[in-house]
Amino acid sequence: MIGDNYFTADERTLLALYLEDTKAQTEENISNMQKELTSAEKELFLLAEDVLEKLSSLTEEEFQQLDLFSDFPM
Repeated sequence: MIGDNYFTADERTLLALYLEDTKAQTEENISNMQKELTSAEKELFLLAEDVLEKLSSLTEEEFQQLDLFSDFPM
């Protein structure tokens, strides 16, 4: 099981913005966004790299168990 601090708050926010039903779809969304970034958006590019790297180490089951919205007040 992935701990609550596996993803940083910024990484969790990025994941929540590009979240899809499956890990592969989410990874594709983040990759597509990353391709559209300019050189001035290096920080966001690197953040996306970190998220993609961490996602790649998760199984689909672990991905499905992520609770990305506990940080956001409803």
